[in-house]
Amino acid sequence: VLRLDSNGIRKHLTTFNSLGNNPGAQGLINGITSDRMASTYFATHYVAQARFDVLGNYIRNKNAIVKLNDKGEFKWAIEAPLADFSDMITIDNRIFAVGINAWKGCEFQTPDGLYRYVPSINNKGEAFIMEMNEDGKILNLNAFGTVGSSSSNYPAKFKVKYPLVNQFFDYDTLRQNLMARKSPSGDLLLGGLLDASTIGSSIYFKNQSLSNSLPIGTGLEKCLFISRYNLNTGFTDAVTLMSGQPEFITDFKETSNGHFVFVGRAKNKLITSNGTLTFPVTNSEYQFAASFTAAGVLNWIVYADAMKFNGVGVNSDGSVSVLAAMSSNFLI
Repeated sequence: VLRLDSNGIRKHLTTFNSLGNNPGAQGLINGITSDRMASTYFATHYVAQARFDVLGNYIRNKNAIVKLNDKGEFKWAIEAPLADFSDMITIDNRIFAVGINAWKGCEFQTPDGLYRYVPSINNKGEAFIMEMNEDGKILNLNAFGTVGSSSSNYPAKFKVKYPLVNQFFDYDTLRQNLMARKSPSGDLLLGGLLDASTIGSSIYFKNQSLSNSLPIGTGLEKCLFISRYNLNTGFTDAVTLMSGQPEFITDFKETSNGHFVFVGRAKNKLITSNGTLTFPVTNSEYQFAASFTAAGVLNWIVYADAMKFNGVGVNSDGSVSVLAAMSSNFLI
């Protein structure tokens, strides 16, 4: 974790496995944020044969949220044996983490003691959004992604296992399939991918049902969604945007006029309110950038090969900027 000041001068550099007791171990940071005191919070998944450490402080579980102070010194960790964290965000100095595996409940080992989440009919789902304070105390947890009625329900299955980091690593990054962003209105936005075979049934984001007008897909297909979470009242709406074979998203933003712009990777076909887009070459990977209304209607979409769309920015005049890496001659 590297912190720079406003002039690009390094303030601190903090590394994993500083004691060197896990040679060859690998770690991911699936989300990172900070607070007004310049403390850093990051969500990690770490694969090691033994316990790993951050500045000599041992972490027993492979999934954890770690806090560093403004000098890069270790303050605390929230360890999660059963939950996978996918992203973190701070809004109005309130700290949130997003993750999956909340369907049957999960436990968090916090500086404040054990926090056990036991789902109820009204707060059940595979994914979750969790708020914590600066001392590592979990303030609340809301699960989402329940399919079906209260008498017979099942998880919607968030498609969170892409892309593979490398062939030797037994874990895939979650962040690119369940991502948190701040809305211009101050709400928290969640974008991600669902199993496309579930969208024909009612999918609940706490007390809000996912709005869907797309055809039901197969278990091998995915569906891109966007949901809005008010910091005080919870989920206010959720809507599907595209299905088919979007593989993962790399970034998204909300524009000043309430439209959503996504960039990511797909192959074979994408299905939107405008019909089916079939890519030129079967099973080849294409990068896409697409804009949708708040109701899930496609505004426009572009795609390219031989490059990677890594990020998207929205400008005051309504235009969009895409950060891309070109690997060769490309088609757009």
